[in-house]
Amino acid sequence: MDNTILVVRIVNGKDAGEFTYFDMKDVNFIDLWSPKKNYRVPRFHTDDGEFTVLLTLEACEKAFAFLTPLDSGNLVNLGKISYATEKFNAITVFFPNGSSTSVAKYKRDLIHQHIKKL
Repeated sequence: MDNTILVVRIVNGKDAGEFTYFDMKDVNFIDLWSPKKNYRVPRFHTDDGEFTVLLTLEACEKAFAFLTPLDSGNLVNLGKISYATEKFNAITVFFPNGSSTSVAKYKRDLIHQHIKKL
């Protein structure tokens, strides 16, 4: 089992936007950190500094540059799409495991080759 985790560095109490991987065995301890009021997330303390999990889709988009935003709330691996459907101006892409996500109309050109005629 791979014990590495993708994290973002915390500098002076703020998300520094610097992504890295570390081995979970390098963790000295974990506590809760409040990046904003009424919001607490795990903070990992290591000999190399403090880190937290990716907190936003924007951070994920930077860290996973190979994923494409197809709607305002998703990032998609275009190579994993099995097929897409278009019904009543709603476009949906489907993956091998049966999961699905939405596609904004203006992103249709990115997935048009996957659309099944119904």
